[in-house]
Amino acid sequence: MLIFSQFTSFLDIIASKLDDHGVRYYMLTGSTPKRRRIEMVDAFNHDETPVFLISLKAGGTGLNLTGASVVVHADPWWNAAAQNQATDRAHRTGQTRAVNNPTGGKDTSNSICDYLSPEAVRQFIDWTHEQYKKYLGEEFGKTLLGFRGDEPDFAYTPWTPKMVEEFVARKGYDPTPWLASLLARTQTVRERRFRADYWDVWSELFATNFFQQQAEWCEANGLAHITHLNNDHNMPVCIRAEGNFFRDLSRVQVPGVDAIWNQIWPETVNDFPKFASSVSHAYGKPRAFSESFAAYNTPPTIPTAKYAVDYQVVRGINFFEFMFWMAGSQRDNWMTDPRMKGLNDYTNRATYLMALGEPSARVAVYYPTMTFWLNDQSVNPD
Repeated sequence: MLIFSQFTSFLDIIASKLDDHGVRYYMLTGSTPKRRRIEMVDAFNHDETPVFLISLKAGGTGLNLTGASVVVHADPWWNAAAQNQATDRAHRTGQTRAVNNPTGGKDTSNSICDYLSPEAVRQFIDWTHEQYKKYLGEEFGKTLLGFRGDEPDFAYTPWTPKMVEEFVARKGYDPTPWLASLLARTQTVRERRFRADYWDVWSELFATNFFQQQAEWCEANGLAHITHLNNDHNMPVCIRAEGNFFRDLSRVQVPGVDAIWNQIWPETVNDFPKFASSVSHAYGKPRAFSESFAAYNTPPTIPTAKYAVDYQVVRGINFFEFMFWMAGSQRDNWMTDPRMKGLNDYTNRATYLMALGEPSARVAVYYPTMTFWLNDQSVNPD
């Protein structure tokens, strides 16, 4: 259950009553540190804590709390749109940006396409990729080298109209008696096994119908499909939202990761870039990609940015997208430092060299996908 209030003092009163009755809860307000916000959200979506108290202004957007099935607004606010955004933390189709959204925002006012349906994805390709081909096809393979995807995922339990048919064909039994258990906070051993089967089925549909179909179109047109997944730094959440990291990214030409939120920083250990390069090495792909520096809490200096580049290069990343400084912007940021050209030149040389030859490091990456499909979090006690 999510309980929103615009008054933190009211949340304190509710918290006191919960304490009196021995009910566990999390509470998020404007004073909650960003790191603690992420920790609480991840914990709530996976543990047995039944209540999350949230300040409407501090937590009404940007949170993914699909572990909740009930949303309560303790004191209705005049701004219904803000309340609806808060409700969408739990009940949502997944946020997206759409050209027909008058706000230009990333929200749930437009539904995402059915990633699991080959027909829906084909329609998506017809409306996007084919239109680029119509107007820019002569530049394919020359100035336009590929299509870039960004964090396609499921903020809810995935479903498609042909799910039962696909499940029976792959697993040999009817899933309908077990579907309700996917929404249960606790599950029996048999229900957990069904959950693993369900994740296996939908993740294969996701990999084949969404990622592979786009990659095949790109290959047929002399292009590459480049993408990274959501929460690629957070293994349990990534598997919950993406199904199977290696299965998904093995289907595209250039698999990648997203280095944001100062995840890669001096004195910080974070080896998730190795996941993308492992996909490339295991499946014979020459490039591994990183979208770096978007939404850094502390903007890097040029030396710190070089550290982040080197940290990823030695873990097999050899293709970067630096995020970002808009052409024509009148505002300075760290990328306007005169030394930025030197960093760009260095990165281009280093990644070119790292794309040559054969990877020789004999390092195994343990990524316990099936364990997480069974909803076993014991492998990630932190």
